[in-house]
Amino acid sequence: MSKKNEDDEIIVWDKVSKRWISIAVLMTVFALLSPLIFTQDWSFVSFKETGTIGDTIGGIMNPFISIGVGILTFLAFYMQMQANATQRILFKKEFKEQRIQFMKTLFENQFYEMLRLHRSNVDELSVTFSDPETYKPQDLTGRSVFEHLKNEIEMYLTFGNSANLISDAYKLFFDGIGVLDENNEFKTNYNAASEAYRQGTQEWESYVSKNNISQPIKVNSNQEINRGHANQLGHYYRHIYQTVKFVAKQNEEFISCEEKQNYLTILRAQLSNDEQVLLFYNWKSGYGSKWEDDKHNFFSQYKMIHNVYPSMVHQLFDLKTIFQSQLKKYPDMFDFNQE
Repeated sequence: MSKKNEDDEIIVWDKVSKRWISIAVLMTVFALLSPLIFTQDWSFVSFKETGTIGDTIGGIMNPFISIGVGILTFLAFYMQMQANATQRILFKKEFKEQRIQFMKTLFENQFYEMLRLHRSNVDELSVTFSDPETYKPQDLTGRSVFEHLKNEIEMYLTFGNSANLISDAYKLFFDGIGVLDENNEFKTNYNAASEAYRQGTQEWESYVSKNNISQPIKVNSNQEINRGHANQLGHYYRHIYQTVKFVAKQNEEFISCEEKQNYLTILRAQLSNDEQVLLFYNWKSGYGSKWEDDKHNFFSQYKMIHNVYPSMVHQLFDLKTIFQSQLKKYPDMFDFNQE
């Protein structure tokens, strides 16, 4: 018995077995026919003087029968050896399958635990603003915070015109005003906005209207616009990144590329549109540059930004051009949707 490889079907009778069985059968048939053959009167030799018929049959058949028995005995050992080899193959195959299933179970347990922690991180987010009708402080918590954060950073994008606008805006948004130089044009515009913000809702609304800010944030009087959201968002982004990296780096022996995409689709399904837009700003600002670089293709290959329409982001960004020029390593896998 033999096999082609560990994944092929086990073959019961291989070529060697068939060959030796054929020889043994031929030897047995020849032994049965040999008395008749060797007792004929051939022109060149005669076996009629060989003695009694029993001696003739025994003397002629025994050697061939012995040879056939020897072949069959050898074949029995050979078949046992092949059976043992087959058992080892089946055991290795079963062990490999069990190992793959065990590793996949460990992976899934950790993945879903990381997914649970992501939801917990989202639930812990909070921001305070002033209700537009009552002017009383109100708290936003959980997923609803992301709309406020998105409007906040898009408002900051109106504070300057430099080539580093997204970088400056995100620094203010993430780390707070202290990271910007005093002579920075962006900081000057911020100070004017911050003063209007601190004076109260009416002054703030006047500033928004005067400066044509399309996405103003809701205000809470006598508060600074931004002291930075690093404390809240730092671990949120790090956890998402580590979750994607954890899935992407799994050995494809037990988690295929298609399965990785399916798992990360589950993660992406947890992200609202505002979360995906903020993830895009995080990447474009340089803070999240590792999402898509020479080592990682988490956006292009695994489509962690998906179904984001141009109207969802600030007019400063041309999504189609950005995706086609910077996320082109797997163009057939990136489904860009446009209104």
